[in-house]
Amino acid sequence: MSVRGARRPRPKDEGMPCLGQLALAALTPPAPTDVLLTNDDTVASRADPDHVQAMAVHAYTYGWNQIISHHVLNRTDSYEIDTLPTGQYNLDRTGAPREDMPLVLQRMDPPDVSMFVFFAPMAVLNSVSIQLSLVPQHIVLDLARYGGEHIPIPNLGGSLTQPLYETFLKAFQARYLTWDALRSDEPSGMEARMVWHHTIDTMIRALFDATSPVLPSSPFIAEGERLYHGVEYIPPGGEDVDDHLSRRFVSASEDEDVAHEFARKGKASQLLELELTPGVRIVRVADVNPNPRWATNPGEQEVILAPGNRFVHLEYYRGGNSDYAGITKRRVRVEPMPSPWQPPAVVM
Repeated sequence: MSVRGARRPRPKDEGMPCLGQLALAALTPPAPTDVLLTNDDTVASRADPDHVQAMAVHAYTYGWNQIISHHVLNRTDSYEIDTLPTGQYNLDRTGAPREDMPLVLQRMDPPDVSMFVFFAPMAVLNSVSIQLSLVPQHIVLDLARYGGEHIPIPNLGGSLTQPLYETFLKAFQARYLTWDALRSDEPSGMEARMVWHHTIDTMIRALFDATSPVLPSSPFIAEGERLYHGVEYIPPGGEDVDDHLSRRFVSASEDEDVAHEFARKGKASQLLELELTPGVRIVRVADVNPNPRWATNPGEQEVILAPGNRFVHLEYYRGGNSDYAGITKRRVRVEPMPSPWQPPAVVM
């Protein structure tokens, strides 16, 4: 498994579950639950730190992984915006695709805007929403079914009406999530870039907080269980693959065949068998998002490794699924760096 170079296609089947929309509750906000999401939960609250971490994991698996990784590797106040991956999607909803526009902004639809808003600064949200005085308890993400161009508005009893909700999202997107807004030399452009950086920093901080160090009692240590990572692409500038992986979040799978598939699709064509050592920070996606409907692809058995690990090549090996010929297989030991990587310090 690897960080994806492109977004997954949106589900078109009416029956396929997908992230719904942000709901802004107009009634008295409920008290924070301060509990982990369960198998039956379909609503995540920004007021609950565990939910925030779970949604950062969800965002990473849902398509924000490319932006998160790019941000971790290239974070500066201007450079990162100018180097977001560009190109042209086949399904451009503006009717005027631009080759110089980052892919993430070309496909910024309601689920993406909702996810961004979930992590955006509260002061910014209140500057857009003139109808309500918002607090974190108002900001929730609700599962809904995604069918074609229509996403139902969650009915949470007292939520904003659909027209008012859509007006809020469009106003937020126009001010902060368009290419022209982010590139503007006007004060509004500087503000949009600050909101962008703060929001992605917050997402990264929550994703890091969702991880925890591998303990000696872990099956990865005590029982010798392994993870597998399919390297999809060659790092830019000739950087060594193992060095590159040490500086970013890394997606892996407990299923070797899943990682084989990612390696087969990529240009690097490498499959890494990862031997974890104590102290490496990881999170199993299913542990924080137990309801499979929160998972983009629950069958991937995904595990996310935090940045700040040393990837040490041990040996080349044979084995695994023989259907994938031409894949270079390597055993790699993963060990924490002497100086741990520090995530951004942000305030929700």
